[in-house]
Amino acid sequence: METIAFMNKKGGVGKTTLVANIAAMLATEGGKSVVMVDLDDQANLSSIFVVDTDREPSVSEVFRNKTYEIQDCISQAVLKGEFIDNLFIAHSNIGLSQAIREMPGRLNIEKRLIKSMENLDVDYVLIDCPPSGGEAVLNAIYAADKVVVPVNMGGFATNAIQDVLELITEVKGYDSTGEMLESEKVVFVRNKLDKRNRAVNKKVDDALVPINKYLASSVCRVASKMDHAIMDDMPLVLHDPKSELVSDIRSLIKEVF
Repeated sequence: METIAFMNKKGGVGKTTLVANIAAMLATEGGKSVVMVDLDDQANLSSIFVVDTDREPSVSEVFRNKTYEIQDCISQAVLKGEFIDNLFIAHSNIGLSQAIREMPGRLNIEKRLIKSMENLDVDYVLIDCPPSGGEAVLNAIYAADKVVVPVNMGGFATNAIQDVLELITEVKGYDSTGEMLESEKVVFVRNKLDKRNRAVNKKVDDALVPINKYLASSVCRVASKMDHAIMDDMPLVLHDPKSELVSDIRSLIKEVF
């Protein structure tokens, strides 16, 4: 089982979109068993794949109960009333933030998620993180074999990168960010690329030079039908399989997974 966390302290970089589409492609095209873990109390990922996000148990139980096993809140993903083979989700809802605030026993709080996954047996676990550095993100980083950091190819895209590197370094117990990066635990992914914005793209690429070695060569472009897919509560890979972005995601999977 490989656990991959998608995180960035900056919002709007496309974490949820990447998790939803990569998970759906791994399950439907690759035949891999995939569990998505939604650690964002906004529950945007959950709203795509779960009919009623308010139902319990949810992923909140991982933080309410130190001995809870995450498979007890995992359900099969549903799209348009149909179950999706090989695709599962530990869903979130607004109660997650309260569960984390009221977590009993503050010792080793970053280990709650990984402990709950001890008996989980799937090919991949993909974790969708909130745009913060709070307890949910600490748990995701600690549990992850690899961290994918989407970088939005737009203004202020690189602002949070150093904070992200320092957080991963600390949680993983490395002596320096350089040591952590050399461990190949982190992959940066350029996301939402609009080729028409040449000046902005160049500025972002220049800012990314210090971490160029750790950038995925695959770049995810802007998809014209992404808004339609989101409104339809569908991953783009199933809504518009011929999209350029779907091709980009397929290349990213081959490179990173």
